[in-house]
Amino acid sequence: PNALLQDGLMDVCIIKKISRLNFISLVGIYKNGTYLRSKKALKYIEYRQVPHLRMEFEDPLPICIDGEIKGAKTAEFTVVSDGFRFVIPKGCQMKYTSQADCDQRYK
Repeated sequence: PNALLQDGLMDVCIIKKISRLNFISLVGIYKNGTYLRSKKALKYIEYRQVPHLRMEFEDPLPICIDGEIKGAKTAEFTVVSDGFRFVIPKGCQMKYTSQADCDQRYK
């Protein structure tokens, strides 16, 4: 919910080990988009904004790359400025801080 298209950062949520019961109790908070403001949810979520992310796995993990599934022990992601063009609702400008702000204004 805090992501901005033009800040050059990826918003990453790392979910810590959680029981099924606790997971189920947090689904509503997730669906409402309020999980980063919930003390209960933040016990299980580590949130970071980063320009680069590298993940390493003990065993190869299946990763889908361009429609092909490959086993990988590492994965790296880097923000590429102006790498994508996004289609946004007519009348919406990029000055809004989030898609929710834009959606609210153009209902």
